[in-house]
Amino acid sequence: MTSRWSSTGALCVAVTLVLCWTTAPLWSSQSAAAQAGDPAAALFKAADAVRVAGRTDEAISKYQRIMAEYPSSPWAARSALETARSMVGQGKWEPAMRQMEIVRLGFKGTPEAEQALERNTILHRLRLRQGQPVYRFARTAVDGRALLRRVINVDMDSKGRVYVATRQSSVVLNESGGIVSQEPTNDLRGLAMHGDVPIWFYERGTREGTNALVSIAISDQNRQREPDIQAGAVVSGEAMLIADRRTKAVHRVSMSGGYQSRLALVDAARIAVGPLGEAAAIERETGALLLIAPDGKTRPIPAAGPGYMFRGPIDVAFDPLGHLYVLERDSVVIFAPTGEFLSVFAPGSAAGAFRTAAAFHVDAAGRLYVYDEDAERLQVFQ
Repeated sequence: MTSRWSSTGALCVAVTLVLCWTTAPLWSSQSAAAQAGDPAAALFKAADAVRVAGRTDEAISKYQRIMAEYPSSPWAARSALETARSMVGQGKWEPAMRQMEIVRLGFKGTPEAEQALERNTILHRLRLRQGQPVYRFARTAVDGRALLRRVINVDMDSKGRVYVATRQSSVVLNESGGIVSQEPTNDLRGLAMHGDVPIWFYERGTREGTNALVSIAISDQNRQREPDIQAGAVVSGEAMLIADRRTKAVHRVSMSGGYQSRLALVDAARIAVGPLGEAAAIERETGALLLIAPDGKTRPIPAAGPGYMFRGPIDVAFDPLGHLYVLERDSVVIFAPTGEFLSVFAPGSAAGAFRTAAAFHVDAAGRLYVYDEDAERLQVFQ
């Protein structure tokens, strides 16, 4: 039996999803010169705009037109990946896997082929490992004894470097767990990646990479005030979300720190943003999980459903296909982009078992990086 998110049920925990924000489309990473005069790029841009507007079938049709009319173009490979991601969002994961296999075989040696393999690995793990654990312990990424304590967030860049935000410091480690940099701090509240650049969230503002701290002012009852940031996330190349404790709301600000708007009255402790701009947040005082529609209306995810029961969500994350992962102290609950409950990963007493998880990260291939507070280790499951 499957379970889907519902607005009904007496017992609910709140995870917040913000759907259909304008995100930085894939074409934005290409130079204007490269796009100029390229009909495939122009059509891809139009397809992305339609997808962002929520017209998924129309977007898929435009992506497929690119694939048919410009089969050797890199935009065809990107269109196939976006078609597959859109199909997963509609619950059509089997044709999505076939679509990505075409990209993997037809565009060998390209970044798109690598992405196709990573995303098919996610779907194989979540959909086809029937009767087997959805994850297995792979290795200890970082043994953080005396280094990683009071961890808030974990993230990674495309080179495999691990970024960790703790209450006392910001830490960057290489693939082998060696320290690249460590900076003491007193008011660090969160971490999110903007491409390969970390955005560090502090009580009163943000810092991009090693740049200076940028102060943020929140609009509250027609006046500007300093925030008390509890968590943050990057929505796109142009915007961030911050959870402000004083206004008990999630606000949208520009990457330069300029205030844009109040998104929702949710007093969030953790926030994550999905590949299409959807966001998930855990309510600070209740541990609740909410869904927030584009118009700001919220509805709760039930605390229990066939196959799962929340006992106290700790952190949230998305994979590149939009699956939602909810971390609890000793387990991870996974939902499809459609809201369908998929699996609970609870290692129990198996190798790599965690009992006091504090933060985690889901990488491009869906691997879990879980920080265990008691063991003071960052462990990898795949």
